[in-house]
Amino acid sequence: MIKKFIIFIILISFPTNLYCGEIPWKKDYFNHVANEEQLKDFLSYLSKTQGFIPVISEKVKGVVNGKFSNILPKDMFGNITVAFNLIYFFFNNILYIYNSEEIEEKVINLKYITRDTFLTSLKEINIIDDLFPIKAISKENIIIISGPKQYVEIITQLSESLDQPIKDSNFDLTIKVFPLKYASADDTANAENNVVIPGVVTILQSILGNKSPSANKNINAVSRNISKSLTGSGLNKKEQETKKTTDSSLEEINVNQMSIQANTRLNAVIIKDKKDKMIFYEELIKQLDVPSGVIQINASIIDIKTSASKEMGVNWRYSNRSNNFKVDSGFYPSEKGVIYDDASTNKFDSSKYPSLLTNGFNLSAVLGNSGTYFLSQIRFLEGKNDAKIISCPTVLTLNNTQAQIEQSSTFYIKVGGYQQTDLYNVNASTLLLVTPHIIKDEDKYKIRLFVKIEDGTVDDSKSIEGIPYVHKSSINTQAVIDENESLLIGGYYNKKNNNDVVHVPFLAQIPIIGRLFKYQSNSNEQYERLFMITPKILSYGFLQDGNLTITSKETKKNDQKFILAEPILSK
Repeated sequence: MIKKFIIFIILISFPTNLYCGEIPWKKDYFNHVANEEQLKDFLSYLSKTQGFIPVISEKVKGVVNGKFSNILPKDMFGNITVAFNLIYFFFNNILYIYNSEEIEEKVINLKYITRDTFLTSLKEINIIDDLFPIKAISKENIIIISGPKQYVEIITQLSESLDQPIKDSNFDLTIKVFPLKYASADDTANAENNVVIPGVVTILQSILGNKSPSANKNINAVSRNISKSLTGSGLNKKEQETKKTTDSSLEEINVNQMSIQANTRLNAVIIKDKKDKMIFYEELIKQLDVPSGVIQINASIIDIKTSASKEMGVNWRYSNRSNNFKVDSGFYPSEKGVIYDDASTNKFDSSKYPSLLTNGFNLSAVLGNSGTYFLSQIRFLEGKNDAKIISCPTVLTLNNTQAQIEQSSTFYIKVGGYQQTDLYNVNASTLLLVTPHIIKDEDKYKIRLFVKIEDGTVDDSKSIEGIPYVHKSSINTQAVIDENESLLIGGYYNKKNNNDVVHVPFLAQIPIIGRLFKYQSNSNEQYERLFMITPKILSYGFLQDGNLTITSKETKKNDQKFILAEPILSK
């Protein structure tokens, strides 16, 4: 009883400025009455009033009696720890309390990190307590710690986690080659312009956020100039311009020692990166390397006399089970779309569409299966010398890939100079650029066509100082058509001088009197140029729903239709 009374007197009279560590005590006064209360229970109650989690050793024993009022928690805890000879430390909102006999000491030998690095890490997590300072031997890189058991254990665990050998970033690197079947590893340049179609390597670099697919790259592109300027330096002294080209197969992206390259010869993607990332690359490349649809583009370039086109326009009639339609002379398309005539009377009432009547013949239309019939009519007129099929080229292209059809003529003009004579080339050509896009519309397919036509002709009837005129006309349009349909484009004219000689065989070759058996006719005819484009799907490639199918096209019997679309015509 006398011992308990002495402890009570010490608690009341002990100075309150003892160091208690960096513990966030509350400033509210602590009031409590202890009657034969165990020391562990008293400390636990005091800690909980401050919002701490108490962890008290089993060796902390004692009994507290007395009435405590108007005392700060910090002072109360300091007096208790001194009276009962306790040690403590505070970390992560946990208050650890031990008997002073439970102090431990441990020597830590750092192998891979320095002493300063380790101490800095301990300060960052605010675990170092000034009551238990850490001693260090810098030359030997040795740390000596002493304090409560849990204090030593926490610092020891941290040293084991931090004191690790520096991992070589090249240790897990591997190189793998991904051959491509359908896609292109390297970038390719589109014909006619310098638009770069990104390859798989560029797409991967863009996905990783290190390069844009539209990055500027010097790539040898197929370029042309339909009407080359005559203000050059001449072919005799013109030097070929040299451009520094960059082989994209040598271009790479290097971030954290990761590299992606394209091998043009193998059409493969070469990747250097960590092993665990190769699965990601393999899956992504698999989704990019899918077959594209194959489309056959049939183009017919036709010249037809204006008089014959007007006569033929009356017979350009389309019919199916319930509707009839014809393109009459002077008919011009509008935004009204599909135009039908009266199936009962089999006549087209032009009064119903006054806004569609114009002078001349202008047409941009989608022909159904009647495209074959249209060509047969043209061949019939060709036999009468009223029309001529200039060419019927055919080209295969991939889905979303531009196809180019070009027919050109070039002549050279000699221009005399001071010391030498230069040659300048003049080019007149017909260029047809078609980019098809397959559209899956439920159970059927449509084709969207992006068409650009440039038509250049030489006019020998007009010239300046012996240099003939070169006329250029261009059409840009797009249309969506079903399978088995054709796109017909026309609407501009050109004049041709026809010099025909008609003679009687053998007799016309007799000297002097042979002139009586032949005659020469000169005529100026106005022709209209038509372009008929017929796409045909040969394989569908990768469908948008994710199912990979390569199916040859089956001809379907669809109802024919005739849809009008107005082109963008510039001359």
